[in-house]
Amino acid sequence: MSADRWEQWVPWVKDVKTSLAKAVAKELSDRDVASLDELYQAAADAGEEPGETACVLDVFALTKRKTSGKCLELSGPACAERFGAAKPTRAQVKKGHKKLFEDLGRGEQCCVVVYEKGKPNEVYFAAYTVD
Repeated sequence: MSADRWEQWVPWVKDVKTSLAKAVAKELSDRDVASLDELYQAAADAGEEPGETACVLDVFALTKRKTSGKCLELSGPACAERFGAAKPTRAQVKKGHKKLFEDLGRGEQCCVVVYEKGKPNEVYFAAYTVD
């Protein structure tokens, strides 16, 4: 099996961690489950193998340094290198996301704060699944 690429834009709420938590809660609600355990159990009950969801539900931890199993928060110089700005806009992230995926390997995740008029507006998550 090959790894699948996924990306998701989530609204900015106070900081990256809070934005992620709100996005996870919304994703679970949209799937009509209260937790990841419930989601995995529903898959098992349907005869499916529980696994990656290819969305923010697969992000379990954030980090400022590249660490296995955690979502790398890109900022400042890393954003400038990939998107042409330390505080990239949505248009800049869309334009530079191919470079971002070239830097990611199987099972790796990263995110970047996206700005509008100089203020945080969204968080962009990008990743490859493990399988």
